[in-house]
Formats: sequence, structure tokens, C-alpha cells
Amino acid sequence: MSAALYTASWRALWEGWKVGTLDVTPCSISVVTYPKFWPESQAYPRLELLAPRGIFGVVKDPAEYAARYLDRLERAGVDAITEALRQLREENQDLALCCACYCRDAASCHRTTFARFMTDRGIEVAEWSPPAATQLQMEES
Repeated sequence: MSAALYTASWRALWEGWKVGTLDVTPCSISVVTYPKFWPESQAYPRLELLAPRGIFGVVKDPAEYAARYLDRLERAGVDAITEALRQLREENQDLALCCACYCRDAASCHRTTFARFMTDRGIEVAEWSPPAATQLQMEES
């Protein structure tokens, strides 16, 4: 793990949690807050500032969706976003944060727009995924 900030699907984080490789603090950035398939996830923080409220499920065109979400991020401002993320990280034993949503495909998801927004401002954001099963087996040996 090298970045201090990640994005991922709730499903990927759950997979990591199930096998004990969750090395980040998940943070909900979804309109629908936490996944029903993982009730324990409700213990993790939520960052409403990054949720696509009023856009998700309303705007169907992917380009317009991304543009409207990017506009929301720009209006919030990188300083306010980084301060909110800093506070969450501090409250969670300084583990790297992972902004989580439901989309399995990051390509058309607001978390990718968020990652690009932050990266364009010099803040590294990577897509988190659980270690491969073969990697886990090698580490256990």
C-alpha cells in the first residue's frame, strides 16, 4: 500500500474484509450509504460531501453525470475535501482512507471522477483491490 487515499467498490472492500486483508478505512461516498450484504460496514465513516446526491439516478448520460459531479467537487473545493479526508483519517488511526461506492466498474463511476479531480491537484489516489489469493497464500507460507 503506497497511497494514502484510495477508491474501491464496496464489493472489493468486503472481499478484503472477509479474508482479513483490509488495510484501509472504508469511507462511504454513496447516496445509498452502506451495503446490505455487509452489515458491519455501518461502523465505517461516511463523507456526504462526496456523495453524488441529486445526480445519481437522475442524470443518465455518463458525460453529463461526470461533468455535474466534477462541478460539485469544484464548488466544494479541494481544501474543504482534503480537510474532511484528513479529519476522517485522523479519527481512524491514520489508516489510509478508501472512498467506497457500489459501482463495480470504476470507469463510469463518480469515484473515478473524484480520483481524477484529486490527482489533477497533486493528490495521489489509487484504486484499491484485495491481494490476489495466490499472493495471500505465498505470504502465509
